[in-house]
Amino acid sequence: MEELMSKRRAVKKRKMHNKKSKKGNKKIKKFNKQKKQKHISSPNDMVSNANLYEIQNPFQDFTQEERNELLLKSSKNSEQTFEESLKELKELLLPLDTTSLISVFSMYYLSTPEGVHIPDDEHEIYQHHIELLQALSLQIPLTEKKEFKPVLPEDIEKITEVIKKISVSFTSMRMKNLIGKTDEESKKLLLLENMRAHTLAVRNIAYPSQIIETMHQIFSPIEKDFYQNTSLKIGSLIKMILNIIELITQKMNEHIAKVRNVYSSIDKTQMIDSYLKEFSTIENTREELLAFSSNFSKEDLFAMMISHSDTFVRDVYTLSVDDFVNNYPDPDVDLSSLNEILESWSYDVGDLRDSKTEHFLLANPTWRKPLIKERENHYSFPIPSMFFEYGIKIIEQAVENYPETLKKYHNSRGKVLEDRLELLFKSAFPEANIYKGSLWWDEEENKEFENDLLVLVDSYAIVIEAKAGTISDSARRGAPQRLQREVKELLVDPSTQAKRFSNHLHLNKGATIELNTKGTSKNKINLDETEKIITLGVTIELFGSLGNKQKELVEAGFIDDVQLISPSIPINDLEIIFDALETSSEKLHYISKREYIEKDVNYSGDELDLLSFYMQTGFNIDGNQIGSNFLQLTSNSEELDPYYMEKYALETVSNPNQKKPKPRRTTWWNDIIKKLDTEKRKKWTIISNTLLELSYEEQKKFERAVHKIKKAARKGRDNNNDNVVVMGTGSKEKKSILVGIAFKGLSEEERKDVIESTMADILYEMGYSQASFIGFDIDNDVHPYGTLGLASI
Repeated sequence: MEELMSKRRAVKKRKMHNKKSKKGNKKIKKFNKQKKQKHISSPNDMVSNANLYEIQNPFQDFTQEERNELLLKSSKNSEQTFEESLKELKELLLPLDTTSLISVFSMYYLSTPEGVHIPDDEHEIYQHHIELLQALSLQIPLTEKKEFKPVLPEDIEKITEVIKKISVSFTSMRMKNLIGKTDEESKKLLLLENMRAHTLAVRNIAYPSQIIETMHQIFSPIEKDFYQNTSLKIGSLIKMILNIIELITQKMNEHIAKVRNVYSSIDKTQMIDSYLKEFSTIENTREELLAFSSNFSKEDLFAMMISHSDTFVRDVYTLSVDDFVNNYPDPDVDLSSLNEILESWSYDVGDLRDSKTEHFLLANPTWRKPLIKERENHYSFPIPSMFFEYGIKIIEQAVENYPETLKKYHNSRGKVLEDRLELLFKSAFPEANIYKGSLWWDEEENKEFENDLLVLVDSYAIVIEAKAGTISDSARRGAPQRLQREVKELLVDPSTQAKRFSNHLHLNKGATIELNTKGTSKNKINLDETEKIITLGVTIELFGSLGNKQKELVEAGFIDDVQLISPSIPINDLEIIFDALETSSEKLHYISKREYIEKDVNYSGDELDLLSFYMQTGFNIDGNQIGSNFLQLTSNSEELDPYYMEKYALETVSNPNQKKPKPRRTTWWNDIIKKLDTEKRKKWTIISNTLLELSYEEQKKFERAVHKIKKAARKGRDNNNDNVVVMGTGSKEKKSILVGIAFKGLSEEERKDVIESTMADILYEMGYSQASFIGFDIDNDVHPYGTLGLASI
């Protein structure tokens, strides 16, 4: 962002109306040479600064031959490591009680104290590692198990080491496929690997209560049909699973409390008595344990008791059919139907013996069937958090036995998404005119199309296309043809539809058009004020990493034309964006800048990583400045997680110390945006867009300059150019101007005249057709501004 300093020679209108100044040549006051800077206040709870560092490509000096050699060597090593580690892991699992093993891993690695947020990079083991353990354990039939050894600390340590090797080597073992490929082919292969890596490791598609609410919404149209088939309700099944998860949490807390009671013992004798009381089913007598303990310190004895107590962790995750019945929220439960559903959600040990092991990493069968059959009428649910990632798949599994109901479910998802979108935009932009389901004729295609949602906000039109299709397992695995088809259906087609309708609106700017809908109503759309049109695609499901890699999809040949790119945002992420950005101005600015980010910036990260980056920078970065560099934003959303994990928790959590993150802006700038958003004067969206194009540093610079021109006006400098400041905002391609003007001792008419002449001279000399201005009347210095508007020539 460069500041623009006008070097014009213009005669200004002064305090004496219509009289010329004797000074002749003037220069707008430069504000970058201040001896003493005024303190600029900022909110305490604003997000941290985005610290961007340029990292040199370590392979930039390598020849292509050297790179190929390195790729080949690395891939072969990874392939060997993957095969050897997978074989070793299976051997490690064979003698162990694997259900106990998975339970121990789940309790130690997937549970955290309430209100505690652990950043991703601090986890030693992730959920996808434990999901792999569960699938592998289901490959081993009971007939092949000659023993059921208890899980010891050394087993945990060794398995942790091996399973991490499997995960890392899997993501790099196919890099040799890049050798000898064209640039487009290489980019396509890398995109496929990105999709696989996302499927392998990324979990938590939204915050907990968002996921549950989405499930209720998309399954509500088939609730009656499902009940007729099963005498059970989908909403009640969802609640049952949540209650079961709460039951598991309660049992886990009880187990931890028992261990803590043992730990609080004064001496070894009390520790043994406490252990026998808390874990009364152990076979050893008190005398045997006392004799055994004589050889160990209190600390060593407790370590052994901890290890032994792990044998009871399996019970934490073991559930009877009665547990499911008791946690089903309705009084009458069809036990036969419930048993059928529990069977459809479960595998018996050995059921996966014929499945291909390497498929478990990208298409784990336990994602749809997370229960393990135990003894009669008992199941283990060792990874309950899977429900928050794969709950939709799990409920779909229960519906699959009823083809007509399943078909109705898939057909109704689109309307569910459109209805939710309409409510979301009505809440986000209460001042907007919203039109749903407009039918229009495309002369070029000679075909009628339907627009899902059109939102008119002052000078802006937002064209929205909703796509509620599901993403297949094969696409998530990176199957090229299937992935290309679903990229077209969920990303390209909505972008194309939105662009077509956008062009139709452009042709009708300044007019009022009347469009039919599928019902009897018509949409009468007034485009008289519309200047800018934004396009946006919205989905239910997260399209892996590809929803935020559309520039790379073009370069890899998945999308034909860069002009077809529109941002694609999952509905749950859009909800977070609209919550985090509190004013209509900010919401609109974010959406309008997303298209620029999508087309011109190479980056890695999901939508909430982008949101966090926006709150740090306002997206006030120049694609030309970044150049061919890659913007790594992955995990940037960590700063937002603590607040939103609380806000969207399943139960209300009250933590007065948890403040909502605020965009990185000065206090004054926030006040300007809020006041403008409240007043909503004519062209307020254009003005707010100019204001939001200033970075935090530029806001401070402008505020200091305003302080200086106010000071000059107070000293009575005859309202000359010492009282005017000009700053350019935005990228080079879309530069706009913000002007600050201070005056003293002028009537309202004279103030208008000074603003008009000043802005006309600036626009004429700098070659712009319009610019925003902020005026400050020193005689009546109202916070945050006296007057604000948009000047045009």
